[in-house]
Amino acid sequence: MAIWVIAVRRKYADAILDGRKIAEVRWEGTVNIDLVRSGDKLLLATGSGIVGIVEVTKVIIKELRSISDDEAKAAGFRSRVELVKELKKIYPITSYSEKYYILYLRPIADLRHRPVPLSNIYCYSGSGIRECRLEDLKSRIVPVCRVKSSDLPIT
Repeated sequence: MAIWVIAVRRKYADAILDGRKIAEVRWEGTVNIDLVRSGDKLLLATGSGIVGIVEVTKVIIKELRSISDDEAKAAGFRSRVELVKELKKIYPITSYSEKYYILYLRPIADLRHRPVPLSNIYCYSGSGIRECRLEDLKSRIVPVCRVKSSDLPIT
């Protein structure tokens, strides 16, 4: 089992932690996405810090054209069309044959009442191990090396 830090918009973190969004869709170009496995833990990072912890229960890899309405709904959208529209705002979609990772999630800990600062997380970056920063998470999922806070219930 690995522990990763992933940046999400606050509205999506809220939906994940409330159980309204049970999947997260990420483009294959997201650094390290291909290393995430079922059983791994994700720390949900927003501008206010780590707001929650989820477990990856399943990973599915699909071409964008093959993502179904049911998968889009699991990711919190009304339809596949709505999901694709949102993905186009985030990723440089050049082809519907590009692969996307659908990570199915189960909330473990809700930390929204007291977010843990990203500086309490040490992660691996291109330049070694350092305190995690939000800019480290742009277009990547970062592996956690060490946590310096007892406020983060990772087991």
